[in-house]
Amino acid sequence: MKVALWGNTSKPLFWELLPKVAAWMEEKGQELYLTTHIHKRLEDASSYTYSIIEKADDFSDVDFVLAMGGDGTILSAARGVEHRGTPIFGVHLGGLGFLAEGTVENIYTRLEVIVASRYSTFPRVLVEATIEGDSGVTVTSSPLIPPTASLSPPPPAPPPIILLPAGPSWHRGSPSSPSHPSVPIHCRPDPSSFQRTAILP
Repeated sequence: MKVALWGNTSKPLFWELLPKVAAWMEEKGQELYLTTHIHKRLEDASSYTYSIIEKADDFSDVDFVLAMGGDGTILSAARGVEHRGTPIFGVHLGGLGFLAEGTVENIYTRLEVIVASRYSTFPRVLVEATIEGDSGVTVTSSPLIPPTASLSPPPPAPPPIILLPAGPSWHRGSPSSPSHPSVPIHCRPDPSSFQRTAILP
């Protein structure tokens, strides 16, 4: 498999894990791709075997993106992949998070499942909110295409998130959140369920 690595380079834990993940990929015969952002910050690039993601279209050539960081890292990876549909597998390097299926503790077990192609993907819902003065908030959503679907031709689907098999041994959680099985939940947001929160007084 060709695996693109996207990471939060401001986290020391990312740099601690990078050589271990790269060595695991090489040992398992997987092809590692690094973004130019990571490549430029490597202290000893000669100790790694990898190709470089030089442009956004290169994401079309990989089998999945490994996003290591937090929810923000996964969302930035989704922006990088855009319409290309390359699946994203998120690994949380911190505390509470909602988008990642992996943790530091189970990253290699999860990757074993992925490289064996024993996973499914789950398309995420895109939500757009527009504040219209005192009249309230208008919310639109689409599970398949961005809210700008009025463009012609319409943009393709956003990248899916990798889901691993649910079961007793496939749980995730953190000290601040209860563990729960990784099972997909398909839903369309109800605009009336959104809560408006003032950011500025």
